[in-house]
Amino acid sequence: MKLLSMNERVELNSKTTDFILYLVDKMAIPTKTSIIKMCYLCDLAAINSGLDPITDFCYIRYYYGPFDKKIDDYLFNLVKNRKLNVETEYGSGGGEYEKYSIPVELKNDNDYSDFLSSDEIKVVEPILESLGSLNAKMLTEIAYKTKPMTSIGAKLGGIEHFAEKLNLSAS
Repeated sequence: MKLLSMNERVELNSKTTDFILYLVDKMAIPTKTSIIKMCYLCDLAAINSGLDPITDFCYIRYYYGPFDKKIDDYLFNLVKNRKLNVETEYGSGGGEYEKYSIPVELKNDNDYSDFLSSDEIKVVEPILESLGSLNAKMLTEIAYKTKPMTSIGAKLGGIEHFAEKLNLSAS
């Protein structure tokens, strides 16, 4: 994870921080890629439901779909403050990835959903129920099928509109 220099202080939004904890608590395989894709899908669903985005991420079209580099800052801060654990795991093909989890001593003390409005819960819960068990690759494939990605012609593995800000209101 990238360490912030003294000149690169990033303001971390408490709602986004809480939402990341909420997702890690609910997801089967919470990796950086799967967390940012789930944030994207939930923000997109919130906007499509007439709500504000849940996170403060500003998604760009990146190598593996929608991304905001601030995810590194959030995850680093959560691990540093012992609100998340991170472990290196290995996939069936031998690939290495980092998986996040809520420390056992904190898991029973928090609901992690208190910050969500009832309307946001109505948007987020069905997404978690249907997609929360998927791995990063599957969530990336789903993200590529969303309107903000298809409207710019983004193809998995391509570089169309690379680093361009995504319009979550694209119709």
